[in-house]
Amino acid sequence: MSQPPHDAAAKPANFLRTLIERELQDGVYAQRQWGGSPGDAAHHAAGSADPAPVRLRFPP
Repeated sequence: MSQPPHDAAAKPANFLRTLIERELQDGVYAQRQWGGSPGDAAHHAAGSADPAPVRLRFPP
């Protein structure tokens, strides 16, 4: 039975999780506003600070 080489680069298991965790750590969206429902930029600008650390929309 053949075995993969030990020096094979490991691929990231979940690249989206890695990106999201890095952005949370860096505070990329810490100042984001949330209008309480989906809306345009003016709607969210009138809202308060977003309590959710992450808002995902799938499919994109």
